[in-house]
Amino acid sequence: MCNCFVALCGTLFLCLFAKGTRLRNPGHPLSVKNEEDYSVLFEKYRWFQSLGVKWFYLALDDLELEGQAEIAAGHFHFVNRLYDDLKKNDPDVFVFWTGESVVSTTISASDARKYKSVVKHRIILWDNYPVNDFYNTLYLGPLTGRDADLCRELYGMMSNPMRDNRLNHLPLSTIADYMNAPASYEEQKALTKAIKRFSPKAKDRKVLASLADIYSSNMAAGQGKTSYNAARDKFTALVSEDRQAAVKLAEELQFDYDYLLANYPDKFILSYDVMRKDLEWMSGKLGE
Repeated sequence: MCNCFVALCGTLFLCLFAKGTRLRNPGHPLSVKNEEDYSVLFEKYRWFQSLGVKWFYLALDDLELEGQAEIAAGHFHFVNRLYDDLKKNDPDVFVFWTGESVVSTTISASDARKYKSVVKHRIILWDNYPVNDFYNTLYLGPLTGRDADLCRELYGMMSNPMRDNRLNHLPLSTIADYMNAPASYEEQKALTKAIKRFSPKAKDRKVLASLADIYSSNMAAGQGKTSYNAARDKFTALVSEDRQAAVKLAEELQFDYDYLLANYPDKFILSYDVMRKDLEWMSGKLGE
């Protein structure tokens, strides 16, 4: 395992305190220009610091949408003020980075070096895979598009997961394999191991492999957005080229859905909803 990942994983769960951006209620996101917001946040962090916490994670994403240069300057001054007030001994502030895009289909060591040269800080990769936000889609395929030597440019790496905490195990397991040995990481082998870890039952594994193929990933498809639905994309392509193949895909998804629902009715609630909506959509397309 690369030292950059060991360094992060060895301390993350022991001393990192994460504070979200919404301080008082869902309708009041943090404003870096609001003095009261700063005071509330600082008091929360200072209390944790008094308990011995030494690592603090401050999320400033999804706050403003316009004026990027002004936003960056505001974040810079806010974070440095908080750092100075906490009087930490470590002179560095670590910066989260999502790659060249918010959802990066590929991330290279060269990309990381360029970003570090701009921000002048050590960086932690915030990998936006397999996150699906609030869209009707699943990403069950393995992690793809990450350089084998990327870890040499990172202090650490974390993954932004899907809403379904159960099926998250498949893509997250492949990400763990990549982090453990990026130089020898093989996507399909990692997925096979992930499925074996997930269930000891042969029938379960067959269904999970089928679903991972149907709901592969936005990364593998080169789609840098969390709304991409591989099942619908594949179905749409088949309908125009081979209707019988499209019917077969819908039938396969129906079988997988029925099998999991019958055997694990309460285990994959959010994923069942995605599959059911996709099956209804496919049925409608076949009826046109």
